Amino acid sequence: MTVLARKFEGPRGARIGEAGQVFRFVNRMFGFYTRFGLDAEYPWIYKRIARFPDQHRVILHRGEVVSHIGVYPLEFVTPGGRVLAGGIGAVCTAEKFQGKGLMTHLLGDVVKHMGKRGMPLSILWGNKFRYHRFGWEPAGSRFAFGFVPGSLPALKGFRLPVMRIAFPDRVSGELHSLQKGMPFRINRDAETFRLMLGRVGREVWTARNGRHIAAYAVAKRYKWGKKGKRRSGWWMEDWAGSLEGLLSIVRAMLFRPGADNVKCHWPNVRSRIPGHVIEASDSWSNDI
Repeated sequence: MTVLARKFEGPRGARIGEAGQVFRFVNRMFGFYTRFGLDAEYPWIYKRIARFPDQHRVILHRGEVVSHIGVYPLEFVTPGGRVLAGGIGAVCTAEKFQGKGLMTHLLGDVVKHMGKRGMPLSILWGNKFRYHRFGWEPAGSRFAFGFVPGSLPALKGFRLPVMRIAFPDRVSGELHSLQKGMPFRINRDAETFRLMLGRVGREVWTARNGRHIAAYAVAKRYKWGKKGKRRSGWWMEDWAGSLEGLLSIVRAMLFRPGADNVKCHWPNVRSRIPGHVIEASDSWSNDI
């Protein structure tokens, strides 16, 4: 690896006083992905950037951030044990500094950073040819299930009361307990979980069994036009709780006027996908 010219500083972790500059840079590079900015889409990262600046690895040019990689600790929990991984995100270099090898230097720094902090694994999405030479390999998969109005007869037995929560903060503790009870999950502290519930453009649905919440789903709604009709659907980005509660939520979503489909992911590491899910789903695929 070549040595960076003197006019560059880094790679290194961002410092407390640089948090605002780092956010503005990353938001400029990626903010077009979301209407309300990265702090609304990923509040658990960018609303706390000043508290965890070292998670943002940067290279500066004359005092200005010109290249960035975020390394966010993720603790994966399974019945077989726990492992700390580095979640990689917001990989970017300012336009006029691209092609100068800055990303190569940052990726080398990231690998060392994760090694020092006991992260034997890492997860990212991107160009496999770019990241392969730094040690990343394609791995992991999950099943995506789709439900449509035609699924309703198979869901007729799942009738727990369902409602959307206007103020999820008020029940975040109970929802967090459900999430912590899942055998396969990412371990999240209470503050991170609460911030994730508040992501812009998401709806929080719950199914109740008596006085207790049996399941919840954090869903993103999408709409489109089809043959002159307005259609809509939901992506369940996160869910936890009982199967009865989950399928009751799916059923309630499909009863909404204009609802075309509901999709959710199911980890394929489970020993068996419940028969009710397979029976009611209209389509499924293995996302790798």
